[in-house]
Parts: sequence; C-alpha cells; structure tokens
Amino acid sequence: PFTVTLGAHQTYLVSALLEADDLTGSRIVAEVPQGLCDGIAVFGGSRCPNVPTGCYACDHLYEQLPPLSAWGTSYFSVPFTGPSSYTLRALASEDNTTLTYNGAPYSLDMGEVVEWNSVTAAVYLETDKPVSVAQYMEGTVCAQQGDPSMLMLSAEDQGVDQAIFSTVVSTVITSHRMGLVTDAINAGAVLLDGVPIPAASFTSYAQRPDKAYTDVLLTQGSHSL
Repeated sequence: PFTVTLGAHQTYLVSALLEADDLTGSRIVAEVPQGLCDGIAVFGGSRCPNVPTGCYACDHLYEQLPPLSAWGTSYFSVPFTGPSSYTLRALASEDNTTLTYNGAPYSLDMGEVVEWNSVTAAVYLETDKPVSVAQYMEGTVCAQQGDPSMLMLSAEDQGVDQAIFSTVVSTVITSHRMGLVTDAINAGAVLLDGVPIPAASFTSYAQRPDKAYTDVLLTQGSHSL
C-alpha cells in the first residue's frame, strides 16, 4: 500500500511492471479534505490484451470504473450481435461472497475475480454481496468477428427510466447497436426516439422471467430512450 497527494484536476497513473501482471482487485481509497472535493474518478484497463488469453486480436481497453456505492448484487448481460461469443468477469468487494452463475455457485473473497469465456446466451448473475461485472467482446479468433471491447455493466438497482445518448459519428464505424434490459411487463412500452420498441423483440431471462432484453439496431447520431 502507498499514498499519493493530488490537487484539483491532477491525475496519477499506475501501470503494471510486466505485461503479464494484473492489477485487478487493487483497492483505491480517496481521503479528501472536508468541503474541498467530492472524490475521484478511476479508469482501468489494458493497452492491448487478448480476450480471452490466446484469442487474437488485441485492442486498447479502458473504462471508467464504478465506485463501490454503485456495485450491486444483480446483473444482466445482453449478447452482442455479430460476435458469436463474449466474456464476463465478476470482481468481489467483500470476503465470503457467494455468486450464482447459471445455477452454479462460486465463492470469492475481496479483490478476487471469476471469469467466464465463450458465453453465448444472455446471463443473469446473482450474489449475496456487492460485485462489479464487466462484459467483453472476444478476439476474432474466438468470436469469429471483431476485436476485444470492454463494457462495465450496471447493477439492477442502478437502472433509470430515461436516457439521452449518442453513437460515434464515423465513416469507418457504420453499424451501431444498443443492448437493453427492462421489466418484462414493459416490453412494448419502451420508446426509442418516441417510437415503441416492438414487444416481440424482447426475450425474457430464463432465471428471471420478470426481466427481458433486446438488441436494437441504431442510426448514427443522438437518441432518446
């Protein structure tokens, strides 16, 4: 453990010494003078990892990491359209955490990770203590399409009822999609740019039939949900 002191708007970079090293599970705590700062933002990732190990090609993966206050005990994944499979990774915040994946229990201590590769279906993850979950596109050798990409999943209790977002505007990236999870009873009542997403496009989770997911093709630009 070590401590650094930062002023407003300053950043600090921590890198693994060797490419094979892994900083996953490191704990970062901000102690701020009262009234001066609300906290810090932390970004984590890797310069060019294979996902999973041994699956070409590598890519640049970085995401803002949710604070412990936003970790939860229920997560839902939506399969990517295009790649044939994806990877899930769960990170525990406390000792003696029990996680259930497809009915199978896993035991984790604080900072420990469990990873599932070659996932093809939508998954519901349930735990008894808060965890953080990341979903990854896999390398083209394993998923038959695309390079790795990293997505931090939001816990069930972090859901919102409206959002405004935008795709990348690019002449190279020409296909845009959105994965969406909602209460199954709301299928057909979710509006994308004012137009209902058809109820028939939603599929319920086998282990949580009260929740349903869909994958929607988007036009390039801004959207409201």
